[in-house]
Amino acid sequence: MKKKLISVMLCAAMATTMFSSVAVHAEGDDEGEIYMFISQPEYADAITALIDEYKNVEPGVTINYETTQNDYPTLLKAKLNSGECPDIFSSTSGKEIETYKEYSLDLTGQPLVDAMDDNVAAAMKDANGEGCYGMAIKGNYFGLIYNQDLLDKAGVEKVPETMTELKDCVEKLKAADITPFTSGYAEWWVFKHVFQHFADAASDDVQKMVAGFEDGSDSLENYPILTDNFFEFIDLVKDNGDQKPLETDLSGEEAALAAGKAAIMIGQGAWVESDLMKINPDLKITFAGYEDVEAGIVKWPMSVIRLDGEDPDKIIELADKILGAWRGYTDEDAYIFAETDGEPHNTITPIARMRDGKYEMDLVLRNNITTEEHPLGLYHPWEQYHNIKKENIGLIEVMGLAVLPARLKGEMEELAEVLVAGGDIKAHENIAKHYDWVQTFIGKYDINADNVHKILQDEIGDVFAKILECAGVYKRDEAGKAAFLKFVDYVNAQ
Repeated sequence: MKKKLISVMLCAAMATTMFSSVAVHAEGDDEGEIYMFISQPEYADAITALIDEYKNVEPGVTINYETTQNDYPTLLKAKLNSGECPDIFSSTSGKEIETYKEYSLDLTGQPLVDAMDDNVAAAMKDANGEGCYGMAIKGNYFGLIYNQDLLDKAGVEKVPETMTELKDCVEKLKAADITPFTSGYAEWWVFKHVFQHFADAASDDVQKMVAGFEDGSDSLENYPILTDNFFEFIDLVKDNGDQKPLETDLSGEEAALAAGKAAIMIGQGAWVESDLMKINPDLKITFAGYEDVEAGIVKWPMSVIRLDGEDPDKIIELADKILGAWRGYTDEDAYIFAETDGEPHNTITPIARMRDGKYEMDLVLRNNITTEEHPLGLYHPWEQYHNIKKENIGLIEVMGLAVLPARLKGEMEELAEVLVAGGDIKAHENIAKHYDWVQTFIGKYDINADNVHKILQDEIGDVFAKILECAGVYKRDEAGKAAFLKFVDYVNAQ
């Protein structure tokens, strides 16, 4: 049997997403090699798992996987110029589709393209608006990431949304003797990410604006949001941040934010979340007899105990002890019951991974008890959020990725049209259920055709965060923390 060895160019859209384009370079027998050179080392575990699954299908194919983050574009171009073309590599979508087009396969006509979202397929076209030179790999959002505890300490009541508000926030942080920023300017992508936000704000057609800059038909001077706000922002961060901003890299940013040494990090996004949670769990705890296992309560809407260590057997043994204790645990004051009428309620969702050579396990405490007010579950999406989601919270959602019902796609399209037209939501059967939800946010916005989809997306995200809070058995307040520690004491007493 003949097979095709495919080469994938992973492309990150300038706006918010990361994509990949696929190119065929060789045909051969069932045996062969695939060379992967990909940025985003934070996804190494997931890619390794994917490779293992692929080997179950094609055991004769060897996959050589290499990853790096620092100066990836330069290294990739050096490989291409030397003739060492990786079979799978990553880049950004949009303009860079054209840069790497000669190494990529036009997927037009392939079944994969039919399954793509229209917006994804559009981002994979070449400069002439033709072909399909990539496939979606992941979505990323980036911007300012802030330490809420430090903002609260400084008396910042509202997350800044304008330059004026940001300057006011900086002054309050300085008055509280808190360093406002950590910059990460040593990383090549930070300036690009920051610039992108101001470019999006400056023009409704960013591609046309950039093309004008390149051919000389347009100028930065015609876009005051760029000439004023962008450079003002860069200087504001420089003057109120790291002592050596051009030498601060991603790890330095993460350490400063998580340790409470700086309030705001810039140019980063969802990819730093796991590192931040690792650096600063909400509360360190100890389990008797397992002092060699690092344990902590994770700062997360759900109730999570994290275990880290070099001995997997020790971690498994402690996790099993915690599970056994939880299954039999009752705390009436916290409305946690191990069983009612013979029906058990307590269980755990485990999440295991390797990180920096250590074994790590998250134990998410779950409880399925029902009440008259919440017949589907007290620690389940509450009824006021059922217009968005009423299904159970599973493993993927526990980790923070919303798995939403397919019906929402059509409902949000219809809702967007009605909102822009100023229509009556209740008069539309499919979206009437969303009326009460819309009333909670419609007053905050001047809704139009350009922003309605982004507004609905953001508001759905807020609902999902509240749903995760519903599923947390210990709420994130002083009473919840005390009750959580009471359970830890219970485990230690066993």
